[in-house]
Amino acid sequence: DVFIVGSFEAAAVFGATTLTSAGGGDAFVARVDTQGNIVWATSAGGAGEDRAVGIYGTTILITVVGEFNGTAAFGGATGGTNLALTSAGGQDVFGWAVREAQGGFYNAIGIGGAGDETAATVASSADTFPVVLAGSFTGTMLVTNANLQAITLVSDGGTDGFVATWSPFGPRVFSATKIGGPDDDAVQATAIGAGRMSLAGRFGSSATVYYETFGVVRPGPQTFTNSSARGRDVVYV
Repeated sequence: DVFIVGSFEAAAVFGATTLTSAGGGDAFVARVDTQGNIVWATSAGGAGEDRAVGIYGTTILITVVGEFNGTAAFGGATGGTNLALTSAGGQDVFGWAVREAQGGFYNAIGIGGAGDETAATVASSADTFPVVLAGSFTGTMLVTNANLQAITLVSDGGTDGFVATWSPFGPRVFSATKIGGPDDDAVQATAIGAGRMSLAGRFGSSATVYYETFGVVRPGPQTFTNSSARGRDVVYV
């Protein structure tokens, strides 16, 4: 089957299911069978603007990645429990896991800081976990794992790119790091397959890729320099 994600306002009809926004735009995920019939559809959101930008998962769980503002409710639309996420300030990034068979809520997490964060699109060619939460952030962003260890990501200037890995089973955040420099930088897309994760985005005058996972510094960091005096270059990691 095919799974689709996005955002809607007011009300949206998916086959026999009508989803109603909690206010502004809400995120949705829907399953479509090979004949084009809606199997199920569910939504998440709150009074602010919320949207889904990417999806991947296994034959057990489907994980949706997106953005939310303020407080957003996840679950309850097609059964299961409810979980409310509240942003650390402005717009945060969410990971949202639903059951593949019926679309029931399984788990959700929010990552962000006092500024606005944006989510990168995600593509997967395999049944892969943990979930990649990536995008851009401003200022300071705190990421905490299940053992209450924390990584504080501080922007090198303007917006920086970030990437974190999360498992909805548990749940647990495994790692978090940043990519950035003095100008505006962002991770805009991620791809997963064959045991590897790839990131693509843009950077200004220079960008440094940091390799760190909860206090364990990996080989590096590596710095890229823009090939021109102005504009932005593409970075692929």
